[in-house]
Amino acid sequence: MKLIINTTNLRMGGALQVAYSLLDEFRRFEEHEYHIFLSAQLSAIIEHIKYPPNFHFYPFKQSPTDTPLSMLTFGRKLSALEQKIKPDIVFTVFGPALWHPKAPHLVGFANVILFDDAPYTQRILLSTLMGRIKYHIRRKLTLRQVKREGDIFWLETELAKQKLVRSTGIASDNITVISNNYGPTFEKALKTSPEQKAQYSFIYITTYYPHKNLELLNKLIPILRERKINCVFHLTLKHADFKHTFPGLQADVMLKNHGPQKPEDCPALYTHANALFCPTFLEFFTAAYPEAMAMERPILTSDLDFAHDICEDAALYFDPFDPQAAADAIEKLIKNPDLGQKLVENGKKRLKSFETAAQRAEKLLKVMKDYLVRNR
Repeated sequence: MKLIINTTNLRMGGALQVAYSLLDEFRRFEEHEYHIFLSAQLSAIIEHIKYPPNFHFYPFKQSPTDTPLSMLTFGRKLSALEQKIKPDIVFTVFGPALWHPKAPHLVGFANVILFDDAPYTQRILLSTLMGRIKYHIRRKLTLRQVKREGDIFWLETELAKQKLVRSTGIASDNITVISNNYGPTFEKALKTSPEQKAQYSFIYITTYYPHKNLELLNKLIPILRERKINCVFHLTLKHADFKHTFPGLQADVMLKNHGPQKPEDCPALYTHANALFCPTFLEFFTAAYPEAMAMERPILTSDLDFAHDICEDAALYFDPFDPQAAADAIEKLIKNPDLGQKLVENGKKRLKSFETAAQRAEKLLKVMKDYLVRNR
């Protein structure tokens, strides 16, 4: 196959990690010709030199959503390239792409706007009249655009597939579910025991988004200090986001920010951590869960349906809206090493149910190939 892989709309977070992993794995399938439309952010972390001659890169300095003008003109630039390349199929890693190619189009979708019934959506995004108006307009436009752009679709969980079918009317047969997982850098990482320190350490490798619920730490840390629970939280935020999110805690010994990390540097952070602390309000699928399982660290996370769907019995759950409940869970884990080990063992079993990065890449290529065969 001759493929265009479109990542021009990816800027940060887990979406970049997924794209990075897919490109790395696609190198194993030498029979295909890959034309990669790269966002500036992905281009900055891709080592072009390690890719074989059947990979062709097209770096873009702008994103389709940078300006109102780019939203109108960006698709024309992509279409002009498509006309020259003449691909068999186009794969947008995560849409909407704000582009409707002429070739068949596989669109990945992992936008949390799909979850209109989530507690975070109901309690926060829909708490005011203006919030409800903005949310419903954005949701309607996003889902309509994705449906219009794609011929076939890829989602990461069955729960998300069910919601997309109900919300858009897209035929279930046109949606493939292939789970997310940890990236290739975690496969190569050694599973080491945490460094023995007086402080119990938590890790959360994430980019800042409001639904990540990092603000919980502003109330949680004083509660832990009052209870004399000695622990530290390691984060990976941009300096400006860290400063804005924690105006009174930037110099706190219980909070350490490492800044944004390259994918290959993430596993090393787990050597300093005893557990994953993930207080997120809402996720499509976060790689933080399988990463912690792969690195044999227990998981503390939100008592919400998406987290249970992914982690099952491999996590200790708490109410993410309640800092006292989070403190209770932290205290329980720290004081019960056997519980932590049980969660680790459950995580190792749960990890086997996810696709590996290699399996995900292979299945996505098969989805595209099968579609072309069916529609000759």
